[in-house]
Amino acid sequence: MIVAMKVEHLTLRNFRNYAHCELELHPRLNILVGQNAQGKTNLLESVHFLSTGRSHRTSNQYDLIRWDTTGFFLHARIKKRNVRAQIDFRLDASRKRELKINGIPERKLSSLLGVLNSVLFTPEDLQLLKGPPALRRRFLDIELSQVSAVYLYALQQYNRALIQRNNLLRSFEGKVTNPVALETWTEQLVKYGARVTRLRQQALKALAKYAAPSLHQISGGKEKLSLIYRPWGLKVECGETESEITRVFWEILQRQHANELRRGVTLVGPHRDDFVSLLNGIDVREFGSQGQQRSTVLALKMAELAFMYEITGNYPVLLLDDVLSELDEKRRQALLYEVDHGIQTIITGTEASLFTGLRDKEVLVAEIVNGRISIVQQ
Repeated sequence: MIVAMKVEHLTLRNFRNYAHCELELHPRLNILVGQNAQGKTNLLESVHFLSTGRSHRTSNQYDLIRWDTTGFFLHARIKKRNVRAQIDFRLDASRKRELKINGIPERKLSSLLGVLNSVLFTPEDLQLLKGPPALRRRFLDIELSQVSAVYLYALQQYNRALIQRNNLLRSFEGKVTNPVALETWTEQLVKYGARVTRLRQQALKALAKYAAPSLHQISGGKEKLSLIYRPWGLKVECGETESEITRVFWEILQRQHANELRRGVTLVGPHRDDFVSLLNGIDVREFGSQGQQRSTVLALKMAELAFMYEITGNYPVLLLDDVLSELDEKRRQALLYEVDHGIQTIITGTEASLFTGLRDKEVLVAEIVNGRISIVQQ
């Protein structure tokens, strides 16, 4: 039996182009159809925001406030196993923010992580392989932060140490003037950086375990996927335990000491991490076809679902934003095969024809026009 998180009810008020929206979601499949710029992506964005505390489209939360209004409100009622939870989030133009989980006020947005887990797949994710390393780090960060409080804390502490250490390096202007402070922040950098590295490395191994058979199926058995972790952006073996990683981290930092002083920036650490995707031993980013790159990203997204289930015991909510039109028929069917396994899915598209076969099942189908939702099938 599939055990999956479900969003039972969603409320949007003055969020993006929605004045007021109340939506009872189907526990399995929810199809949102509409032309571009009508609000389909905005609705998915609201669920992703309640899941992660951030938008996938903007770093400025005030961009989410509906034009000519003073603030927005989001509410979700969630079910996981036999436990229900609810999230209420409010933001106004005076920068007052209010988050409640099960009616209890929470100070930090990070309190959202783990309450509602989700995996979001957008057309932009097809840049996951071709884009800069920062996109791949963000992919791992969002995935791990939703399922591991240990990872989130280590990442936060690492970033704090990195900022302080960079500030010091810049102030030295090529010559150490405060060695005690530098040593203190370097110790913090290595302590938490080693933990981030270990957890990212473990997560990538787990993703590879699930993504490889998925891609094997998509490619008709022709392609074998492997994922290679590049700690700190280097081709280096750092070990698997925190003590091994710590030792290698220190060694490389010491070798880079003069360069860091000269350049005034930290040159080694998880902020430079990357990973490489190989198909039959060949770097798919550099030499793969567009179809192979799309297949690899699709396999990674499917692996995210399995990874989160392995850690939490619940499948996350799957959010698919207009990706079917970007995929050929074979990859589209592979994706819809996963959708049909009991995971709650909210999927958008501009044409009803993309969902042929799915609409014959028990689903919710809604049409969105200018931020207004009309139920077509329920």
